[in-house]
Amino acid sequence: MTLFFRLFHILSNIKRPFIFITVVFLLSTGCSTFHKRPLIQPDETNWKTIPAVINKNYNKLKTLQGTGRLTIETSQFNYTANSQIRLQKPDSLYIKVEAMFGIDVGTLFADSKQFILYTPMQNSYISGSIDSLGKVHFIDFYSNYSNLFQSLSGIEKIEKLNNPKLANTEKGLLLTGEKDSLYYHYWIDPYMGVIEKIEILDANNEIILLQEFDRFVKYQGVYLPKTIRLKKPSEKKAFTLFYNKLIVNSKLDKKDFEIKIPKTASQIEL
Repeated sequence: MTLFFRLFHILSNIKRPFIFITVVFLLSTGCSTFHKRPLIQPDETNWKTIPAVINKNYNKLKTLQGTGRLTIETSQFNYTANSQIRLQKPDSLYIKVEAMFGIDVGTLFADSKQFILYTPMQNSYISGSIDSLGKVHFIDFYSNYSNLFQSLSGIEKIEKLNNPKLANTEKGLLLTGEKDSLYYHYWIDPYMGVIEKIEILDANNEIILLQEFDRFVKYQGVYLPKTIRLKKPSEKKAFTLFYNKLIVNSKLDKKDFEIKIPKTASQIEL
């Protein structure tokens, strides 16, 4: 007896209610993926609907705790280490980078006004206003606190663009526009209502910053990517965060964002 007829024989001897329950269960799990309704219609033509959907997902995020692998690539060297990320709205952000055997490499705290970066191996720290964040090596992907928070969470918001245009592509919706002499390209997944890719180009049509987000998973009603990539092609610099664990909207205390700096630590001027 072939496998097909064996399966048919088994099912024919099972009571119908059980079969009905089984079918309902399958449709409510992975088998029902093709029934998923998009948050944005794939043929949407009104760009004004896009920021509202993107913001709705962003607003659902209150706190984030993540662990993963952080990789920094430059023309001089590549560096990979374990990392801990903690984010809390409205303005608390913490990053801790650890080398092998749990040795601390550096810890960063930032809020909407200031930041402090401590490196235990050099027993030194850098601090300053959040506006000067871009002066720090390896953090110069970010020009302000909002950029840093959005990139580390993987939920980017759309800038207020001049002359925005919305188009349908094979990869999803594409929103384009201009701001401060820079050109923005946003690739949007209409089913999850999230940004999967951002290109920022200069007046010469050269990409000055590329951001990519994938491996999206839904936590506590929030769509979050588990892989975040930032690239500056002209500077041959890249930043990749590969989350292996995420905890969303759990309570965090002030001590979760503390950085203990010894009195013997020296301050480095920007």
